[in-house]
Amino acid sequence: KQKTQELEDINRQVVSISEIGKRVTASLDYGTVVRTLHESLKPLIDMGMFGIAIHDPADDELVYRSYYEEDEPKSDWRIDAGSDSSFAAWSFRNRTPVLIADKFEEYGRYLARLPRSHGKQSKSVVCLPLSVEDRVLGVLTVQSYRAGAYSPSDLRLLQTLAPYVAIAVDNARVHDRLEELNRALSEEKRRLERATMRISHLANHDSLTGLPNRRLLFELMGKAIESARRTGDRMGIIFIDLDDFKPVNDRYGHAAGDAALVAMAERLTGMLRASDIVARMGGDEFVAVITSARDREGVQMVAGKLLEECTRP
Repeated sequence: KQKTQELEDINRQVVSISEIGKRVTASLDYGTVVRTLHESLKPLIDMGMFGIAIHDPADDELVYRSYYEEDEPKSDWRIDAGSDSSFAAWSFRNRTPVLIADKFEEYGRYLARLPRSHGKQSKSVVCLPLSVEDRVLGVLTVQSYRAGAYSPSDLRLLQTLAPYVAIAVDNARVHDRLEELNRALSEEKRRLERATMRISHLANHDSLTGLPNRRLLFELMGKAIESARRTGDRMGIIFIDLDDFKPVNDRYGHAAGDAALVAMAERLTGMLRASDIVARMGGDEFVAVITSARDREGVQMVAGKLLEECTRP
């Protein structure tokens, strides 16, 4: 009867391990992996504190990005991987599990100093290194606030689960790294696109007025002509030259001349439709392309309005 009971207990444990392993490895999100493992282990062992620490080689720290204290989720607890007062650090460095029934009586087996408590004072401790092939990724930690909470069978349960957990954590780390790289690539792509747009704008627009320059004017005018040929529409071109512009520069300075050119560009664009084109050819010369013009008289009427607007002080 005792043998039968033992076999039944072992069978239940194997089934539990298999189910927990499937659930843990089903996610690529680190927080979900920790939460799933916490929820799965709660019915099986006492867990006042539960967490998975991942080694950060840059700072040589064990980082509990996500952990639980009395079922409350917490984050960002860091331990020096070389600490002589941490069971987790000892387990990580020595690649060996730690099973403590009462840390106040047994800490000297592993540590030079009594561990400092993080939160409520715990007594029983299990720490288990998590490895994938020959790489130790971090440590799984379970603590209880009562002494003698864990038995060798609890340690065996966690040791059997450890490969699943290590694979799940490693997958989550790789996934996080890929997500980080994808975000960096996306940001770099957006930065290059913005730079390309700025370069294209500078190459095709007048730096002072922001109007299309000669190069872009010819391109836009060519498209307008092709469109007019297809649709049978007419178009008009108005050449604009400012009279006596040089004396403005000579008398008031180039800053004032630039301001006058900007004001003139704003007046011209304000008088025309969005479908029309206004460009600065250079100096004090502008060109307006009137698309879908009814006839010559219509273009002349637009030109008259432009002259009237431009003569306003």
